[in-house]
Amino acid sequence: MTDVPSVMVDEGYFDTTGIRIVEGRGFRATDTRDTPQVTIVNRRCVERYWPGQNVIGKRVNIRGAMPRTVEIVGVKDTTTTVVTFLMGFLILASQNRDSEAVQVKLDELLRVSPGAHNVLMNLEELEEHELERIRTVYVKLAEKARRGVEGGRSDEGVPEIGELVEKTKPVRKPR
Repeated sequence: MTDVPSVMVDEGYFDTTGIRIVEGRGFRATDTRDTPQVTIVNRRCVERYWPGQNVIGKRVNIRGAMPRTVEIVGVKDTTTTVVTFLMGFLILASQNRDSEAVQVKLDELLRVSPGAHNVLMNLEELEEHELERIRTVYVKLAEKARRGVEGGRSDEGVPEIGELVEKTKPVRKPR
């Protein structure tokens, strides 16, 4: 799967901005958080990642604060007007501000939670490899919990992660 940058918009975005959908479909009011996640890519993205291919139905990874895999349902025209660019910029700036506010609230919840790992605050500022190292700890923790449930044990509680952290620390070469 391919990782691509993204911006969240609603079903009226393309009509409002006058951007044409040239393949597939646009967003629908029925595309919600409770339905399979979908996306629309532009022609330039198609030419870069899937030259000569039909991309409708392909799946891509969306990175960011809420990483997820989504299905491509449409391709938009790459031609952009200054107004469209400015509208997209304003929407993105608003979303970034909202995302930052949510992140600060989550950081505060971590800060005041007894036993929470404060290293998890401000994760969005880490380099990709650092974030992946921490994510690996939690993937292993979830796998261990699932194996326990399959073995008849409870998945409740606050397991220690020190051992998992040690196993995922990068090996540093002596200088």
